Amino acid sequence: MPNATPHRRSLIGFSLVAILSLAICNMMLGERQSQAQTMMAAKTKAATSQPATSQPATSQPAIPVKSAKDVPLREIQVISDKVDDLIQANYKKHRVRPNPPADDDTMLRRYYLAITGRIPTYEEVQVFDKRRDKNRRSDLVDHLLDSKGYTSDMFNFYADLLRVKSRNNRAIGEPWINWIKDSVKYSKPYNQMVYEMLTAEGYVWNNGAVGYYQRDMGMPLDNISNTTRVFLGTQVGCAQCHDHPFDIWTQMEFHEMSAYTYGIHTTNARWKYDNLKELYNKIRKQTKNKDKDDPERIMMNRAARNMLEPLQYPVFVRNKDLRLPDDYKYDDAKPKDVVQPRTIFGDLAEVPKGHSRPEVFAKWLTDTKNPRFTVVIVNRLWKDAFGVGLIEPTDDIKNDTEASNPELMDYLVQTMIDLKYDVKQFQRMIYNTQTYQRQASMEQLDNTKPYHFPGPVLRRMSAAQIWDSILTLAVQDIDERPGDVTGGRGYDYDKFNEYMDMNADALFTLVKESADVMVRRREFDNKRKEIERDMRQARNSKNTSEENKLKSDMQDLRKQYSDLLDMRKKQREQNKGKVDDDPRWRGVPRDMVRASEMEQPARPGHFLRMFGQSDREITNNGYDDSSIPQILSLMNGTLFQRIMRRDSILLEQVKKAGSGRDKLETVWVSILTRKPTASETSLVQSELRDVAKDEAFQDIVWALLNTREFMFVQ
Repeated sequence: MPNATPHRRSLIGFSLVAILSLAICNMMLGERQSQAQTMMAAKTKAATSQPATSQPATSQPAIPVKSAKDVPLREIQVISDKVDDLIQANYKKHRVRPNPPADDDTMLRRYYLAITGRIPTYEEVQVFDKRRDKNRRSDLVDHLLDSKGYTSDMFNFYADLLRVKSRNNRAIGEPWINWIKDSVKYSKPYNQMVYEMLTAEGYVWNNGAVGYYQRDMGMPLDNISNTTRVFLGTQVGCAQCHDHPFDIWTQMEFHEMSAYTYGIHTTNARWKYDNLKELYNKIRKQTKNKDKDDPERIMMNRAARNMLEPLQYPVFVRNKDLRLPDDYKYDDAKPKDVVQPRTIFGDLAEVPKGHSRPEVFAKWLTDTKNPRFTVVIVNRLWKDAFGVGLIEPTDDIKNDTEASNPELMDYLVQTMIDLKYDVKQFQRMIYNTQTYQRQASMEQLDNTKPYHFPGPVLRRMSAAQIWDSILTLAVQDIDERPGDVTGGRGYDYDKFNEYMDMNADALFTLVKESADVMVRRREFDNKRKEIERDMRQARNSKNTSEENKLKSDMQDLRKQYSDLLDMRKKQREQNKGKVDDDPRWRGVPRDMVRASEMEQPARPGHFLRMFGQSDREITNNGYDDSSIPQILSLMNGTLFQRIMRRDSILLEQVKKAGSGRDKLETVWVSILTRKPTASETSLVQSELRDVAKDEAFQDIVWALLNTREFMFVQ
């Protein structure tokens, strides 16, 4: 379809946004509420007061559950019903009226956004609508929890929590990213995930969990501050320099806690490997008499860096004591005193002689008896589902902090332990509660008062949910499309292990060969650019003979460097990968993949960052504020243009529809996961009666994408 002019869209599109938003708001508050009450009035839940069967608490995780259905639904439903009972008891205690049950359209959309991080496709809506049995919602939950979309969405959850980046200083982020995704895919228990990260050693391509320590490379004190915040919901960072001004933690306690992991080495360890030390000595001798700008000297160092730099950054534990800072001013110790490891609460976690400090620390932190570890992950998952935690804020828990429903929190903590920290089953339990299946609360939250969960909180989609949902309208099978999380900086990890087995002479030969290629590549590019410049001048001056001579020179140049050009061609073919080869995505830009498959985080100025994706500098640093650039991006950005291409998923579905009313219904279902009401159909037809048909559908699509109903999770 041709693009509507910005002028026309600004007049008609904005008018539609205003009209549709008003109609939708009225419907959400009135018509649909009444429909939902009618539809769900006959539905009751089999409530039970019996808790789930308790299993022995252990810090050693069980075998990972691969599928949601591996645990019978009836066992999960018993837990879900108990959760509902505890919430309903709180309703009576605080005189809270629960929200009405949500209808199927709302729950279908909510489940897809919550579990897969995107809206359902038109076909997925049709499949669900054909179901009329009572288990259609629980079956949908199980299906989505076992989907690729779930792995994608949960990676985003962990990426924001752990501040995941594709590149951390000199560390490679891709293996850690893949490790997190595999942990989600194979249902690795949460306590096992954390334990593996806190005890990880080696190279990141051999053990992806190493990425956790490399994230704070060379900053062990910052790392322990982040560790306590992420996994224990406790902010001790202020105590790094002085006693905490707003909590009980002292500077001594901070350093005692830090002493467990202070010996973990993450910075350059070239000195640890004889072959690397000797190699760099050889490079220095080879280039010491050359100028700093000499191409050979530059390329030798660049080749060594490109090939071997990751080998210089393993993670390993050193026998290194932590000392108090020079300006330590408290009476319990002196500056530069050695600090012995000690926990800030719970069991002391003493380190027996000959034992690893990080392992002792990891066992203490992930133990079921730790007073905050399980509470924090339960609270984070609850907030991820409902929009607000039982404890707020989620990462500033103090000794006097109390959950808004203490009995519910205690039950959820024991449930997580009984489920052996299976996050998927815990979420399955939440999604099968009647509380989660209520209409969203529309009123503004009062942060000074506890929220008693009459239903989930109405909230804007995250940046990743918006991006992924719009891609669902544009790109086929978006969950299956691979991307490049390295941002174009791919590595051959198998070669790294080969390099470690080589002596310095063999490594030097490889570096020299690579440097020679780089020097020749620079020579070729410089000569090519010079000839191209002269050809433009000859063409502009209409000097045909000179232009023909230069064309001949270009052919000679290509023959001279034919081996180099062949090498480049092979590299391009290797880099194409499956994305370009798969006919489903032929012609689709490489960067149109799910947020989880892109460079982490997206670069500044990207759609994701514009809509609030975290910069991953601190935990959960995303935002959902609106801005003018967001509107402009939706109006004229590449995503909208992609949706309006004739080969987009949305336009393909519209083509299949019959009448104009059917086409309208297809657009509404694809974008809002419901059919248009009679009043909406009338409004749209009256507004666009005189507009060309193609432009009319563009304006409708753009208007719907800008409504609060699309942007918000109801």
